Amino acid sequence: MGFLVHGHVTNAALVLLGRPESTIFLNGAAPRITWTLYASDGRMETYEHFDPPFILQVDKVLEKIRNERYRYFDSQVTLFPTLANKYDPEVIRELLHNAIAHQDYRNSGKVNVLEYEDRLAFKNEGSFIPGTVEKAIEPGYKPPYYRNRLLADAMVKTEMIDQNAIGIRNVYEIQRGRMLPLPTYDLSESDRVSVTIYGRVLNEAYTQLLASGPEMDLETVFMLDLVQKGSPITREQARILRSRGLVEGRYPRLTLSSKVAGIIGTHEEYVRQKGLDTSICKELVVKLLRTRPCTRAEIVSTISHALPEDMGDEQRKKHVSYLLQELRKEHRIRPDGARGSAKWMMDE
Repeated sequence: MGFLVHGHVTNAALVLLGRPESTIFLNGAAPRITWTLYASDGRMETYEHFDPPFILQVDKVLEKIRNERYRYFDSQVTLFPTLANKYDPEVIRELLHNAIAHQDYRNSGKVNVLEYEDRLAFKNEGSFIPGTVEKAIEPGYKPPYYRNRLLADAMVKTEMIDQNAIGIRNVYEIQRGRMLPLPTYDLSESDRVSVTIYGRVLNEAYTQLLASGPEMDLETVFMLDLVQKGSPITREQARILRSRGLVEGRYPRLTLSSKVAGIIGTHEEYVRQKGLDTSICKELVVKLLRTRPCTRAEIVSTISHALPEDMGDEQRKKHVSYLLQELRKEHRIRPDGARGSAKWMMDE
């Protein structure tokens, strides 16, 4: 395991395998994991300390976390909800083990696991080695160094952490696959890392966008997650999201677009060749008419990008007329004026 160096037991051995009383040999450092449970009003309900050997204690921490199942809707085309656990055990494993591996034990602080009603927070002492989250989730990222090399190597050999430095990106991919908010890193304190994972949907528009574009790259999802949380983004990030039809509003107060906008942004080639589904085109019409009344010609001009490229002008007019009549029958819109020059508006 590499725990013995020239016949001497290493600090890494005491942290991972040592008995609680053996920490006296760590020159004042006191490795400890503390789990704390908070009520919905923020009041602390209970807590428990876990001392080495950490290789045995991590499962006991996991047992403390209330990982109930819950239901949420991630699609508008079914009446059946998705049933899932609040937290993926692999995410908990990755974040807890990372905190242990990268803790700066010289600061004599604890690894804290804070459990709230809808989220978990993991805190450890020491600076964030990648520097920024964006760098940590880049494909192929490699850390410049390891704070606790022997400990990290041993945790790799016991499969507690990943040896290719893809753990953080993997956590983001798991949360993205579950269509839940991405982890939130708080690096405001230079010698402390805090990361929060959420066990519920924060914004249904975000969930619907991910459901609409499963092939969306992680970097784009990361930016969308910042928008749904109201976190600052750069003008360049805003420009990228706006160009893909994923956000609306004036910078910096952006909001997520509807599911329809997400589909347009991520399926441009498909839209060009085949056009969007009729139900989506109808929603585009409704979205347009919510802004102002429009003639049929104005509607044709506005949603032409959502119709097949090879559809002729007359076909476009007939297709839009069909959409308008369908929406009228559904009592969602109505015409105002003579038949040839009528303007369409919301029927509210």
